[in-house]
Amino acid sequence: MKILIIDNSIGVTGAIKAVLDTIEGLGPEFSFVFAIPKGGSLKAMIEEKGYSCIEMNFVEISRRPLGNLAYPFVLLANAFRISRLVRREKINIIQVNDIYNLSALVARLFVKVKVLTHIRRMPESFPLKLYSLWVKLHSRFSTKILPVSKANARIFGKLEKIEVFYDPAMSDRREAAFKHKQSVEPLEILYLANYTRGKGQEHALGALKILLSEGLNVPFRLRFVGGDFGWQVNKDFREELQQIAKADGLEQYVVFDGPSDTIFEEIKKADIMLNFSESESLSRVTMEALYYRIPLIATDVGGTNEMIEDGFNGFLVEKGNVQQMAEKIKQLMLSPEKRFYFYRNNENLIASKFSQEKIREQLKTIYKSIS
Repeated sequence: MKILIIDNSIGVTGAIKAVLDTIEGLGPEFSFVFAIPKGGSLKAMIEEKGYSCIEMNFVEISRRPLGNLAYPFVLLANAFRISRLVRREKINIIQVNDIYNLSALVARLFVKVKVLTHIRRMPESFPLKLYSLWVKLHSRFSTKILPVSKANARIFGKLEKIEVFYDPAMSDRREAAFKHKQSVEPLEILYLANYTRGKGQEHALGALKILLSEGLNVPFRLRFVGGDFGWQVNKDFREELQQIAKADGLEQYVVFDGPSDTIFEEIKKADIMLNFSESESLSRVTMEALYYRIPLIATDVGGTNEMIEDGFNGFLVEKGNVQQMAEKIKQLMLSPEKRFYFYRNNENLIASKFSQEKIREQLKTIYKSIS
């Protein structure tokens, strides 16, 4: 069985990592081809894993009306090219990695093929009317829809073609040791997210400002790690964060780093992780933190509460509530016992609920049921 996977990402994201982890080792009965945007950084990574890659001129809908004039024509051209690819490569299923890519649905105008659609982004990520249109189109024309969380699934009501399909946990094994830091050793607080507005880095800076104003006397370093995809808007956002840190006197406590090729090692070095994103479906960063048993504070958005039980294996905070974020950070910074409690309670939780083996078997069953 041959599957074409379409992904709009121009850089490495949790979505593409999740798909690659899921299909790895599925066996000789399945083969995969990827369609990705031109000019991105994914091609080498995907080909290194042994999959063939086709680059296309995917265009996303812009918030600028004039920027969308070419969108229908590019969409139609991409759909026609995909239909030719389906015939040439004898593709059985097109697997689309998020709701906003319509190229597979339009390709069905030219060729008979089954379409499997992941739903990752939440409605608040886009203009509501646009998101509602996408929901209607996929509800009508996708063969099967795979929300990555129950929060995503609720958007589609009781539609029969819906099946919750979690992203898998990582395959890399965890460190068993818990780091009992002495008071003279700075705590490592990690914020792992690309520099994209909405990921919540500014809230972490705001919480840090509150803590320092209260006279917190615990040595620590807050480290941001992420990329900007080469987009000027993201570079501007990173610069804005740096200016906030400078203006609030936080520079000696904060480090702004670029993307890392050793994400798992970065996570393992952390004592505390933060994720104050304003919109998530099933956050990959949250899953990674919990899998490695790092004490985590995250916003209660999307499917985050499907991974975190507040106060048991992590802290949930309200979106944008900087005061609450500061209070929870302070609790973890001052209490090694609380950090160890979260560490202990995360043992095997993510690995069992989101095991790669379980999710791969689910995907095999889905492929066979619609082929």
